[in-house]
Amino acid sequence: MISVVIPAYNHQNYIGDAIRSCLTDPLITEVLIADDGSSDRTRDIIESYASAFPGKIRNLTDNPPKNIGAHHRINQLCREARNEWIAILNSDDSFSSGRFRNFAQFAKATNADVVFGNCAIVDSDNRELGKKSAFYDVEYSLPVGWTPEKIASNNEYFLALLNQNFIATTSNLVIKKEFFEKLDGFRAYRYIHDWDFIIRATLTGNVVYSPTMWCNYRIHSGNTISESTHRVKDEARKMFASIIETNEFLTFVQRHRCASEVNVALSGNRYLSDDARIALVVSDYPKSTEIARFLTLFPGSKMVSSLAEVDESIDFIYSPTSSVSIVSNNELRNLFLASAMGGYDFFMLASNLNHTIFSTPNMRDISFIKRASAARILSGDYSSPMLGRIIRLPRQPTGDSVSLSSVFRNAVIRQSGQDVIVSKDPDAGMDLTHRTFDYGQRVSPSRLAGLSEDDTRPVVFVLPSVLAVGGAENVLIEIMRQTKDEFAYVVVCTEVILEAQGSWLSRVLEQCESVFDLAESCHETSRLSALAWLKALYQPKALLITNGSMWQMKHSARIRRLFKDCAIIDHQCYDDKFGWIEWFDHPGVLASDSFIAVNSRIEDAFTSRLNVPSEKIRLIYHPIDSARIEKNLPHISRERSLERFGLDSDRPVVAYVGRLADQKRPQIFVDVAKIAQQNGSNIQFVMVGQGHLSELLDERIARDQLANITRIENIPLLEEFYIAVDVLLITSEYEGVPLAMLEAMSVGVSVVSTDVGDIGRVIRDYQGSEALPVDAAAHEIYERLVSVIDNIGEDRLNAKEAAARVREDFSGEFIGRKYRAAISSAIEIYSNIRAF
Repeated sequence: MISVVIPAYNHQNYIGDAIRSCLTDPLITEVLIADDGSSDRTRDIIESYASAFPGKIRNLTDNPPKNIGAHHRINQLCREARNEWIAILNSDDSFSSGRFRNFAQFAKATNADVVFGNCAIVDSDNRELGKKSAFYDVEYSLPVGWTPEKIASNNEYFLALLNQNFIATTSNLVIKKEFFEKLDGFRAYRYIHDWDFIIRATLTGNVVYSPTMWCNYRIHSGNTISESTHRVKDEARKMFASIIETNEFLTFVQRHRCASEVNVALSGNRYLSDDARIALVVSDYPKSTEIARFLTLFPGSKMVSSLAEVDESIDFIYSPTSSVSIVSNNELRNLFLASAMGGYDFFMLASNLNHTIFSTPNMRDISFIKRASAARILSGDYSSPMLGRIIRLPRQPTGDSVSLSSVFRNAVIRQSGQDVIVSKDPDAGMDLTHRTFDYGQRVSPSRLAGLSEDDTRPVVFVLPSVLAVGGAENVLIEIMRQTKDEFAYVVVCTEVILEAQGSWLSRVLEQCESVFDLAESCHETSRLSALAWLKALYQPKALLITNGSMWQMKHSARIRRLFKDCAIIDHQCYDDKFGWIEWFDHPGVLASDSFIAVNSRIEDAFTSRLNVPSEKIRLIYHPIDSARIEKNLPHISRERSLERFGLDSDRPVVAYVGRLADQKRPQIFVDVAKIAQQNGSNIQFVMVGQGHLSELLDERIARDQLANITRIENIPLLEEFYIAVDVLLITSEYEGVPLAMLEAMSVGVSVVSTDVGDIGRVIRDYQGSEALPVDAAAHEIYERLVSVIDNIGEDRLNAKEAAARVREDFSGEFIGRKYRAAISSAIEIYSNIRAF
């Protein structure tokens, strides 16, 4: 009825006791043993017992011997078992006499999938040191109000196991083989594979406690659990990171409505304790303003003058070459978040969007390093491979630019995106597919300073995909600029930004408290954990989701659950047919509390197709920085701008301004320019923008020898360019109301566009012109351009007259009031709701 499996490793003094404790029980019909590559006599002892009891003992030791780890060896043996039930026995433990007495009747009566019992604690000489009766004899105190009787009477093993591992050892488990297969066995943990297995078992199976079932759990100097407390804690954090994000966990908590109890259990789990700290190591020890800044940012951090002073209470170190080399607060915050999520030996800042370019050859200035790896990394000892993560947070150019090979001299470097392995081995691989990422080091958010205590503004998390150079980012900047006196914004990016997209990080930082980049700081599997960590730090009142991402869409239901005590304002829809609206049938997205429609077509789609209640929708057009434009206009002239951008004053200028992306169809703009050149037109075409189509478009322009096109990647103050433009051409397949168009109109530029979003309505109302059909051919667009340019004097006069109205109706101040009302109203809904 019962198969016993014994994974054995270097236990020559105890393996005999383990085997003998299985031989006399009639319910044990087979004993499966495999040596895991022992260097002592364990293998010989197994062979002698297998020879003596060939009908009962199956020796499955590899030939030649191989070390694959306890969890792999247990899984191998369990899958070879022939009986209905499997009992695991570690090779240094033994079964108590009569352990399985009445087991058959007990298992049948309880309909158990897994049975656990009690442990007698014995020493290396089999002397009893004490007893561990499951949750009656706990490692540390249970949460207030939790008693063993309550756990036993209500079968609350799941909650108690989230708090601590009262199972103690795999030798305490008896598992139905069918259920073992259902859970796919034990997972890859060295120290706590029993804890992981039993928690997962409580989520989907019937786990039962038998007070009469005993095993002898041996304590001796070779126990793996005694190897390193820090390693055990690290593994526990990884395990819980994995478990709490599974559908089984979320379903169980929802079904049993035990979320608050789960929080209580986890908060009291000492293996997840918030005791990790960071040390600032600086040689110029006397305090300076920079050191004071660091210590203020990281409450509880420790300052020392050398690595020798760093003790085991420290988890990470930052060791700049001097106090004046300390990086910015926002960079420090992202390094700290990355360290909290863990999984790497070091985290290093890149100074631009290239993963291989850095601001200094001294990694000490730009890196947080795990204490355990610091001495080797800082001394250049890469005899053991080091895994690092590169975090791209673009800075303003400083003139310094060094490569990765300059940072890690005399090392072999293997890089894959943000991940880098530094070693001495030229054959070191880059296979990270089986890497388990930490559920953080459980560094408490209290170790990082949030808002100052006297700042009473409600915190609003803003979730864009990236902070690229583009219209959506400009809109976000203006919204925050207009409302930051009332709300404290924390921007959290969730997708990997492409180098071709550019970055407006520095501009966004001017309008918010911090910018965290989850895609840079941590592996994708840790992003939800990072978001939860940031929530605990800042305690936001609302989320403003702008220009969304695939990751956000796929995790929208989990984000909603995580922020169930916060208002969620959805602002990511820019067309009524294409783009993110195609995902809006997802229940997690529609669970938002408020929706911003950036044009009337989207508003209609929300109500008619998606059945969003009208009271949840606000129609708000994009804002422009009218104050800046009006301030700059008197100081710029068409003549100077034409000269600045290398354009002829006697030729009309047609511009494309926007991201070079499929949605905007910049290739049609190039088609129109080609037709113009073929027709001998003197029109100058200017493309302003960057994006993933940049290289393709540049190749096309060169191949077709289009001398009438000028390419400009980025212009910070577009009014300085628009003053030289006669016509803005928009060729998009879908849009909301493009910011580039509103800014052009505010300066008096005529617009020719496809009829997408509310573009047709806006140019009709303000310039009296009609938009083209979205499927208009390039030659039709060219003909419209020629018509407008032929009448440019009259059109420019009309556009100039309308410019003042555009600046007023779409001003940041006016639109900002609408956003302020939308956010305040959404927050009010949750004003009386507390987080559990």
